[in-house]
Amino acid sequence: MDKYGPSRGELKFRLCMGLFICGLLLATLLAKGVPTGLVGIELFVFAGAFGLGSVVWSLWKLRRT
Repeated sequence: MDKYGPSRGELKFRLCMGLFICGLLLATLLAKGVPTGLVGIELFVFAGAFGLGSVVWSLWKLRRT
């Protein structure tokens, strides 16, 4: 385990929250369709990148420890 990194419990929490964010984005997409304009950029690019990035980073760190 890294000396200064997050614990396994925190990584699992980040993984669950990242999956939750991705699930909310998918539910929004299914319910409302693809938004246009700046709302689509903000919602799916920034929030999607944050959620997916959290999932990928957490899985990567959990596999290494």
